[in-house]
Amino acid sequence: MIKEKKVRKKKINAKEKGDRFEREVYNLFKKHWGVTAYKTPGSGAFTSRAVSRAMKEASAGDVVIEELPELIFECKNYYSLHFSNWFKPDPTKPPKTPAQTLWNFWLKLEKEAIEFKKIPLLICKEDSSPKVAIMFKHHYNVIEEHIGSIDTRFIMKKKGTCLVALNFSELLSLDLETVRLIISDIVNGQKH
Repeated sequence: MIKEKKVRKKKINAKEKGDRFEREVYNLFKKHWGVTAYKTPGSGAFTSRAVSRAMKEASAGDVVIEELPELIFECKNYYSLHFSNWFKPDPTKPPKTPAQTLWNFWLKLEKEAIEFKKIPLLICKEDSSPKVAIMFKHHYNVIEEHIGSIDTRFIMKKKGTCLVALNFSELLSLDLETVRLIISDIVNGQKH
């Protein structure tokens, strides 16, 4: 009997995977919207209270688009984002696995968006799945007013929060001028 050797999967460095995904996202913004986009300087590095508000704001989120400073992006690329935890009774309790949940990522982004008065957009991807953009439903409603309904979307509600998840490529298909109009309408009617 011949024994087969087990092929070990190469361990993926989570930081490198995250950095690679952030680069992929900002390069997609550059390609589709023709903007100046890059990884936030020191992304996630400033948590101390001693750091000035300006430094914290400059390092908020994962990606910066210079032409659209009203937006704050968080990018997450995981083997599993535990979408199913969204539907459990209390998603604020940590899952039994050490992985973060989509809900926890949203709560962190929402907190930063409120603190810096920005429009939050969570861009995430599970392995072997398309990229998804998640936003407040009332922000998505403004998109619908401008371009009509986007077919590939679903609504997620939890604890008074209503979000819309849509295929990220649908968002990228909008032209920059339309995106600016949408952002302007959201800012002028801003609520969190």
